[in-house]
Amino acid sequence: MKEVCDAIDRLIAYARAKLGLSARNETYVRNTVLDLVGLESYEGAGQAYDGRSVSVLLRELVDACARAGLPAAERAERLTDSVMGALMLPPESVEEAFAAHMAVSSEEATEWLYSYSVLSDYVKKEKLDANPRFSGERSDRHHQQGKARVPRSQKSGQRQQREGGLSQMHHLPRERGVFRTQQADAAYRDA
Repeated sequence: MKEVCDAIDRLIAYARAKLGLSARNETYVRNTVLDLVGLESYEGAGQAYDGRSVSVLLRELVDACARAGLPAAERAERLTDSVMGALMLPPESVEEAFAAHMAVSSEEATEWLYSYSVLSDYVKKEKLDANPRFSGERSDRHHQQGKARVPRSQKSGQRQQREGGLSQMHHLPRERGVFRTQQADAAYRDA
């Protein structure tokens, strides 16, 4: 159980360094996290924040819980979200901090809120970074080949012209969530 307590202590130290957890609330938050993981006693000695990311620290906690046979490890994402909810500032304090930054500028407030959301793992930056990103490369290639991109609204208008325009659109009975045109309905009946 000491390994779990040490992982909790590293997260507490992270919250003190990055999330605004006060020394006055540290014991309360530690007890809340102990309850979330399913421990009734504390065997830690405190840890210092060592600079690792929150996602690494959360993985260590889940792994330590799994090795200790704690059921909380079976629902890892729920556990980590609940732990981070305990570690971060309460909503009122987040709103107050946002308002203080907003007094300077909306850009600063937005940047602060996004940064805090990443630090508190509310925005899962590691998962976002793992997702493929789209860039302007593809659209540039289309332009170089003489294939200008057509905005979606124009595509819709072109399709409506091909199908006889909106005047032939009738609200016939829905089939699988799609309204049918009169032409499509005739083709459906003839089939």
